[in-house]
Amino acid sequence: MIVDAIFGVGTLAAFRRSRRRFSARRAAIVSPAEAVVGGDARVRGRLVADGLVEAPLTQRRCAFWAARIAELAFVATANGDSVRHWQTAYEGTSTAPFWLVGDDGARILVAPTEERGAVDLTAELEDVGEHPRVNDDNPRFGAFLRGRGVSPTAFMGIAGDARFAELVLNEGHAVEVYGAVDEIAVVERGGYRDGATSVRRVVGTADAPILLRA
Repeated sequence: MIVDAIFGVGTLAAFRRSRRRFSARRAAIVSPAEAVVGGDARVRGRLVADGLVEAPLTQRRCAFWAARIAELAFVATANGDSVRHWQTAYEGTSTAPFWLVGDDGARILVAPTEERGAVDLTAELEDVGEHPRVNDDNPRFGAFLRGRGVSPTAFMGIAGDARFAELVLNEGHAVEVYGAVDEIAVVERGGYRDGATSVRRVVGTADAPILLRA
């Protein structure tokens, strides 16, 4: 299924992010080497992990993930009847930093905060309802669901009790991001002396998220 969603935000925030998406579409695409500190930039490159993370539904190791869970809910109608519809129970993304690397080897760090909604994703999520990890009653999957208010049941993906969708991005994947660019000093330890290196990064918060297209 195609997901073009703004994760974890209300109506006003969704309006603001729609305007941000409009600005992103108008921005010129630059390489990591061309991103200028002090403003927003639309950067394209290949993903390199700063450290692997585990996707919560399928437990695949990856550099970045996004997930969505929907459950059937009953909604009362105006005439007193009730109808069932799919209601989003959880949607979110990983917040671990990763690198974008250009053809010339230059790189920039993509670093969202851990706030919900710090990444605004436009991508295709895979239906993983029949994946073994979604249906084998394993403890990590059950703990993830319960932590988000979803009660795990046996074979819940196959049985259709809930819908599960997930995206995983691995190293080498072509990615485009839009966000504010800043620069930090990173101390590299080792050798005779510790030295500070300047690192440019694209940062994102819930108020000004990183727009990510994969």
